[in-house]
Amino acid sequence: MNALIALITATTFILLLSFALRLRNWVRSMRRDIYDIRDELRALKKSNENVGAEIVAMTSNIADETVNATCINSLGFKFPVFLGDWSIDSFLGRHLVQHILEHRPKCIVELGSGSSSIIIARTLKTLNEKEVRHIAVDHEAKYLAMTRDIALLNEVADGIEFLHCPLVQYDSLDKLWYGGISEKLTDLKIDLLIIDGPPAHLQPLSRYPALPILLPYLSEHCTVILDDAGRKEEKAIAQRWNNENPEFNLTFTNAGHGLAILTR
Repeated sequence: MNALIALITATTFILLLSFALRLRNWVRSMRRDIYDIRDELRALKKSNENVGAEIVAMTSNIADETVNATCINSLGFKFPVFLGDWSIDSFLGRHLVQHILEHRPKCIVELGSGSSSIIIARTLKTLNEKEVRHIAVDHEAKYLAMTRDIALLNEVADGIEFLHCPLVQYDSLDKLWYGGISEKLTDLKIDLLIIDGPPAHLQPLSRYPALPILLPYLSEHCTVILDDAGRKEEKAIAQRWNNENPEFNLTFTNAGHGLAILTR
């Protein structure tokens, strides 16, 4: 009888021990699951916060775009000026209008023609600025012709000098750049330089040559605007320019395509 009781006791102990071990493992597993759920909830909350911030930023951006476009259109175009996508965005358009109004530059040069050319010319005409030299440079003859056609439709073509400068290799910089541009800008002192070309896909740091080549033609007090500065390459270009020419002050605007603005 004692042996049977001992056997039952031992068996019961083993069963209880096994149950206790299983219970412990189950508790540990549940604890891990709870921690995982907690981490997932925290990640979801953070994701929702980020999405919310992105939605707020996007909504604000759209609202600003609408206001900018409305202000630009109030200049009274006779033919639509397209903004966004491959054209400049409304943030650059508005910045150009405000800059011209405040600083009244006497020589404006654009690298890359298009909607900016029409906005600048229309602004100058509205302000009755007849003595300003406004030069639009493009390496593509067809785009330059399109800009001229839209300028004619808007009755501002007489205020723009259109320069066709096909890209050539500049060995000193190991870059393609506007051929003959230096000769065509002789004796100029540029107050406002806008850089929206050549296209970034053509070569690394595609727009870098602008400042090294055109620096001698910039006036003592001038502004250089690099479009598409929301991209890493353009940011790197602007920072390199500033490092090489510390007399300039560099600021970035992140709205829209992004702008890098150097002033001296």
